Amino acid sequence: MREGVSLRFFLAGGEIALGQVSAWPNSPLRRGDEAEAPSAAAGNLLEMLQPEEAEFFRLEPGERTAVALLPGDVIEADWQVLRALRVDEQGVPVLQRLDASVNRDADLLRKNGYGIRDGRLAPKLLGLPMSGMPGQFAAGFPVLATSGYDGKLPVLNDTVHSTGRLRLASWDWAIFRPAAGTHVIGPEGAEDVERIHLQVLEAPDVEPAEITVHPRDATLTDLLDGTLEIRIKAPLALEAVAIRLRLTALGEPDIVSDGILERLPTYIAGRAPLLQALRTELTERRVVLQRAARLVVEARGFVPVRVTLRPAHRPFRFDRLSLNWTSEVDEGEKPVGSMTATLSAPFPSATAGFTQSDTTLLLPDSDSPAALASGLVVGGPKTIRPGEIEQTQVPFPRLLREPASRDGQLGLAEVARALLAWRLAEVLGPIADWQRRHVVNRLEAAVVEQLCGRCWQCVEAGVDLSLLSPYGAFRRSAEELGLLSGRDLPVVTQPHDIQFLRRRITTRLEEAVPNLSDALSEWDEQLGGDLDLAVIDAYEDLRSHLIAAGREPFEEVDMSRRPEAWRNALERAREMPLLPMFRQFILPEARWTALMSNPYEILTEDELIDLLDACHVDARRRSGPRWIGRAELRTMLQFWTSPRALLDADDWLGLLAKSLSDVQTARAVRYVALRRKLSRLDLPGEIAA
Repeated sequence: MREGVSLRFFLAGGEIALGQVSAWPNSPLRRGDEAEAPSAAAGNLLEMLQPEEAEFFRLEPGERTAVALLPGDVIEADWQVLRALRVDEQGVPVLQRLDASVNRDADLLRKNGYGIRDGRLAPKLLGLPMSGMPGQFAAGFPVLATSGYDGKLPVLNDTVHSTGRLRLASWDWAIFRPAAGTHVIGPEGAEDVERIHLQVLEAPDVEPAEITVHPRDATLTDLLDGTLEIRIKAPLALEAVAIRLRLTALGEPDIVSDGILERLPTYIAGRAPLLQALRTELTERRVVLQRAARLVVEARGFVPVRVTLRPAHRPFRFDRLSLNWTSEVDEGEKPVGSMTATLSAPFPSATAGFTQSDTTLLLPDSDSPAALASGLVVGGPKTIRPGEIEQTQVPFPRLLREPASRDGQLGLAEVARALLAWRLAEVLGPIADWQRRHVVNRLEAAVVEQLCGRCWQCVEAGVDLSLLSPYGAFRRSAEELGLLSGRDLPVVTQPHDIQFLRRRITTRLEEAVPNLSDALSEWDEQLGGDLDLAVIDAYEDLRSHLIAAGREPFEEVDMSRRPEAWRNALERAREMPLLPMFRQFILPEARWTALMSNPYEILTEDELIDLLDACHVDARRRSGPRWIGRAELRTMLQFWTSPRALLDADDWLGLLAKSLSDVQTARAVRYVALRRKLSRLDLPGEIAA
C-alpha cells in the first residue's frame, strides 16, 4: 500500500482494499492539503491519531478486502483470518491464512486475545432493519434466524420457539415475531457468546408517499369555488418536485397546468396558480360544466391519481327563456317562484320580474337549503369605467346581534343567508362577477361585525388584504417604512395606477427575493441593491403602462435606500402574515398562542376543528353540555371556508347563531379562517372593502 490514508476517510471508517500490497506505511495518516511541514501542534495531533499496527484481519466474502480485528473481538467459527507476519527483503508483506473453525488456528487466535464462538455458530438474522446501530429491527415484521453448526434451530429469550420455518438460500430459517423491546436469539441453553442480542423498535409514524384529492366526492363546482384540495404527502422533505394537473372531458381539448412544488409535503388549494390556471380555462369552456371531467394529478416519483369530477347536482333549474325556476320532484319537475336581489337591495325577496340593466341575483323561492346554492347572477352593464365599482354603495339598515331581524334591524339569519346566496351564485360575465364580489365583501363585513364585534370588524376593514400573502406583507412593510415612495420617486395619484403599481412592486420583490427566510439568514448589502432595482423596475412597468395607454408618463426613475431599511422591512414582513393586530381580541392568551403558532398550510379541516376544540374555553364554564361544541365549531368554520358543504348540515343556521353569545370563540374561528385563506392564497379580488 504505497499511498497513505486521508484523515477524513480514516475518521469516516472507510475500508482499505488489499489488492497488490507493498510495504506497510509506518504513519498512514497525513494532512489532506499535502502540507509537508505542518505546525508542531498539527504534527502532534496526527501522531496521536496514527492507528496501531494491526496483525490480524478478517477476510471478507469475495476475498478482495479485509477488516482489521481489534483485541477483544469475538471471532465466528466460520471466519477466514489473515495474519501479517513480517515484510521480506523486497518489502512485500508475508501473510498467513487462518481458519477459525480449525482447532490449531483457533488456539492461536485465543492466545492473541480473541474470543472464538466454539462448537456452533451463532444465528444470523434477517428482518426489517431500523436506522442506527446494527441489531435493531422494526416491530410488526418477522425476524428470521438461521440454525447453528449443530443444526438446532434457535429459540427466542431461551423459551420462545419459532412460529414456523422457511427454506431460503440453502439455509433453514426460524421465524419469530418478537414484540418491541430487547431480546436474545440463540441455541437453547447456549452461552452468551453463542447468542445474538437484538432490539425491536416501534417504527415512527411516517407519512406515506401518496396523492389525495378532497373532498372525496369532489365536483367541478368544488374546483371552481376553490374548495377542492390536493394533498401530496411524502415520508421525506422533498424539494423542487415537478407536477402536472390534467383535466380531460369528452369532446374537449385537455386542460393542462404544469408547475414545480417548492417542497413536500404540501397542499394545493384555494387560488394556488396550478388550480387557478385550470379554473380560468374551465370557466371559458362552459360546455364542460355540463358533463363529468377526469382530473389526473402527476407528480415526479409518485403514482398518478385519477379522480372523476362530476357536475354538482342542482335540484333547481332556471330556464333563461321563460325566466322560470323548476324543481325536481319524484323524477318530475314543478314550477317554483323566483326571488331577486340587486346591488342596491342585496337581500333576496319575492318578485315578479327583474330589469336586465341591473346586476341581479335570481334565486328559487324555496325553504330548501339547496336553494341558496342555486342562485344565478345576471344582467348588469356591458362596460364599466375604472373606479366605478368603488362608488357602488350597498345600503344596510342597522345590524342586530340577534338571530332574527326585527324593528327594521337586520339579524344574523337574514344577513348570513344573503351572504351565502351571493357567494355561491353562478355568474354570467366578468363585470357581473366583479360586482357580485363587491356585494359579498359588504355582506361578509356585516356578518363579521355581528359575530366578532364592531372593534374587530374595524381592524379587519383597515387591514390591507394583500398582506395575507408573504410578498404582499413585504410590500406593505416596505411601504410603511417609506422605501417605495418619497424622494427620487414620482407621485402616483390615480387609484387604478396605484393598484397597478402595487401589483408590479409585489411581483418585482418576489423576483428579487425568491425565499424570504433565506434572504434574512443570508443577508448582505448586495441584496439591498437588488431590491432598489426591483422598485425601479416596477415604476418602469407603470411608466410603460402609461405610454401604452396614451397618457403622459413621468421621467425615468432612479432611487437608493439604506440596506438596513430593507432588512427591517423583511423582518417586519415575517410577522405580518401571523395577523398580530388581532391578538388583543383573542382571549385567553393561551388560545391566541395555540392558534397563532400552528402551520395552517398543512392542516385539514378536521385538524383545524381539533385545534379550535383543544384551546376552546366554553361560555358556560360549568359542568354539563357545552354551549359551543364540535358541531358548532365546524359550522362556524365552514361558514367562512366551505359554505357549500355547510348547507348539507341540519340546522346550520341555529348552530351558527349560538356564536352570537360567545364572541371570543367567534373571533377565534374567524382568525383561523383568515389564516387558512392565507395558506391557500384564497384572497379576495382587488375591489374596495
